[in-house]
Amino acid sequence: MRKSVNPFTTLVFSGVKKLREHNFTFDFRPHNSAESSEVLSIINHLKSGMLPGLKKNGRIKTEKIKLPIGPGLYIEKEKVTQDSYRSAFFDYPNIFKVDFFHSGGLRNEKLYKIGQSVLASLNVTYGEDAGQAFFEDTGAPTHIKLDLKFKENFALSRQHIDKGF
Repeated sequence: MRKSVNPFTTLVFSGVKKLREHNFTFDFRPHNSAESSEVLSIINHLKSGMLPGLKKNGRIKTEKIKLPIGPGLYIEKEKVTQDSYRSAFFDYPNIFKVDFFHSGGLRNEKLYKIGQSVLASLNVTYGEDAGQAFFEDTGAPTHIKLDLKFKENFALSRQHIDKGF
């Protein structure tokens, strides 16, 4: 039984199976409750951007309301509102563009580029310190650890590598 291997084999490319992911960890130690509130505001903005939303149906409703200005006296005012009915379709989550910069505000060309991405995961840990975990005046945390995972929304190709991705 003599066997020989066929030297004319074919390689088939079946596509990119996994999109690139980029993980970032930020360790915030605010000096006061105002700085802590600012960090929490940034976190809420990121949370809001990673989630889809329901579209409004666009119906605008106007109604006349009476506002009391004194005993037996009213002012008639027109109130314009948008219906609270929502569409059955979702809005897309936000698309993020992540860049690296020098302390002078110039883009750092020595680091790799990250393409348009969605925020796939956001984890927040509050107060891992052994000491005081919250500011006494407002209850805002004194230590916030933020873990983010961005996932690019396109498959990488040679043309992207030529552009520095």
